[in-house]
Amino acid sequence: KKVLERFSNAAFFVVGRYNEERKTFRDLSKRIKELGVGDKLIFTGFREDIPEIISAMDITVNASYDGEGLTGAIRESFAMKKPVVATNIAGNPELVFDGMTGVLVPPKSSSALAEGIIKVAGDTRILREMGENANKLILEKFSLKSRISGIENFYYELLEKRLSL
Repeated sequence: KKVLERFSNAAFFVVGRYNEERKTFRDLSKRIKELGVGDKLIFTGFREDIPEIISAMDITVNASYDGEGLTGAIRESFAMKKPVVATNIAGNPELVFDGMTGVLVPPKSSSALAEGIIKVAGDTRILREMGENANKLILEKFSLKSRISGIENFYYELLEKRLSL
């Protein structure tokens, strides 16, 4: 709601599989009604056209509060030059460098999440720079070329250690 108060034309995709019978989904639905923001949320369900979904966004938000490791959504967003606002848990800080590739916020803090989104969305220069930085990071660390190079270097190091014995 805080984001919509600042950016009334904003819309949010909630992407992924969900179960309407789960308590968390029912609680979320209730909260959406209380806040009166239902017309600004699009629940997509499971999607296979993720590049098309990401291309329609300015920012990706990962509001997880339970560890997920290194999420594909963050890497995919970076590949498409989209900055990420994410909770500071699990593998997120390995990718989201606060102020450089996105914004890290404490988990379970909707106000911090909203502030992070507003910070990025409120300045097109920041939005563009973070997107460029994110893309550079993902190409340096996760491209096929960098991964192959890392594996080769690992094997060369093992070989050197063995030869020095």
